[in-house]
Amino acid sequence: MEEVERLKEEVNLIKERNRKVEMDKKWEQSFTRRALLVLFTYLAIGVYLQAINIPLAWLNAIVPAVAFLLSTLTMSYFKKIWISFGAVQDKKILVNKKQAEEKKVNKQKILEGIDMQKSINNDSVQNLLGVSDTTATRYLDELEKEGKIKQIGDTGRGVFYERI
Repeated sequence: MEEVERLKEEVNLIKERNRKVEMDKKWEQSFTRRALLVLFTYLAIGVYLQAINIPLAWLNAIVPAVAFLLSTLTMSYFKKIWISFGAVQDKKILVNKKQAEEKKVNKQKILEGIDMQKSINNDSVQNLLGVSDTTATRYLDELEKEGKIKQIGDTGRGVFYERI
């Protein structure tokens, strides 16, 4: 029963944290926050321009304040673009990991094929894996560079591969 109470307390803490996070998000996107930021920007720049004796300081302070407002209004748009770009990058990483894993599995199948038949050729690899001639050649070349197999024969249909 003590464990259940501890879990209830943890859930309540998580709910409270989530409520605070949601309030922070609402504040970040609120008109009130943006208006205050624009007002404080306008006042700070106006005071600065007046202090350094710029003519029409308060009128000139409008431009940076409006620019700041525009930048805050457009941030959510750029955030969406940034997030979508990140999602695309994440998807590319997952695809690359999947391809690397698939390549590893296929190369292992080639080695197992050699173990069963004592040797293998490019056509056998194509049939075994259901891949193109180029892909089969690439796998065989990689296995050879890794020092796991050796090529017997120079070119053409007489070439086959054995385990080292």
